[in-house]
Amino acid sequence: MKYELLIEMLERMSVIAMFAFVLSHTGMFRRLVTNQEAFWDRMMLTGLFGLIGIAGTYAGIPVYDALANSRVVGVMAAGLVGGPLMGGAAGLIAGGHRYLLGGFTAFSCAVANLAEGLIAGAIHHYYPVRPIPWWVALAGGIVGETVQMLIILLTAKPYEHAFLLVREIALPMILINSIGLSIFMLIMKTAKESQEKIGSERSQKALHIATKTLPYLRRGLTPETAVETAKIIYFAGGYDAVAVTDATQALSFIGAEADHHSQRS
Repeated sequence: MKYELLIEMLERMSVIAMFAFVLSHTGMFRRLVTNQEAFWDRMMLTGLFGLIGIAGTYAGIPVYDALANSRVVGVMAAGLVGGPLMGGAAGLIAGGHRYLLGGFTAFSCAVANLAEGLIAGAIHHYYPVRPIPWWVALAGGIVGETVQMLIILLTAKPYEHAFLLVREIALPMILINSIGLSIFMLIMKTAKESQEKIGSERSQKALHIATKTLPYLRRGLTPETAVETAKIIYFAGGYDAVAVTDATQALSFIGAEADHHSQRS
């Protein structure tokens, strides 16, 4: 193993981590992890994961007329997050692109990417709701990359070139890409937990406000109860302004620009 190859792959892994961070802050991803995604969300995310795989190809390092790359991270992350269909589709996108680039490992890498996406999707089956632990992603990456090396040895011709390539790239790719996949999933897990925390805080705030305002609203919606209700929401919610209205007029307004609103107290 060339330590230079290991270091170069580690440096280029930062690009994949950046993609993961950006992706985790998109609305599509937030809807996916909270099981609120639409069909087009899954389609778009599949395409994005495939593009991350393609970016891993272009960030690859030439070795024996092939590439030591991080394509697997985008492909397997798709399967881990979205299941076998998303993982397989991302594998087809990234693997199909690699096949079109040519080289004696083109077919082997294309097949391997499809297999890795399906392997990740199988892992997702055991974690349909819970975030996948980093160590499971790490183990999945090791299995996926090991499968890729075996596929190269079995299908790439001539065998002598395939053997020399695998001997050179196997350990760096298995090690770095497995670590990269676990980092990718840690970023995703953190984003999901952040969304769940925000949702929980909003629910608690809404319940607190409802509990405080209920005694007033039980009396009916009048200017007097509207004032008290607006005050409770304003101070509990941390909003800039709060208005309480009926079907025709504002019964109470508190906060910014209150001087421009007519209110009764």
